[in-house]
Amino acid sequence: MKRVSLNKVMAKLAVEQRVELSIVQDVKSAINSVGDSWRGEYNAAGNALEKLYTALAESESKYQNVIKFAEDGIRKAKELGADDIVKELERGISYVKEDLQKVKRYKSDIEKISL
Repeated sequence: MKRVSLNKVMAKLAVEQRVELSIVQDVKSAINSVGDSWRGEYNAAGNALEKLYTALAESESKYQNVIKFAEDGIRKAKELGADDIVKELERGISYVKEDLQKVKRYKSDIEKISL
């Protein structure tokens, strides 16, 4: 049986532990690097969605005001017998309502995203 000195065994264990510690540190560094690579973009996307949601909410309110304004115009145009103006305002309301539905759908889609 071959005799191994205690010093050689201890030296070998110390080298192995340094290698293991180095691997652990390398893995931690790699994990942090990967996480850092997407977190900035994720935060930027969240900020962009927040701004978009705010703009959509403001647009929704403005569209509703436009509809009320146009409906008031329709009532006045009917009183005056201005059928062409009534038709034009009704078409405008139709377009606005289509856009309003899109705005509501986009807001709903953003609300479903968990950031």
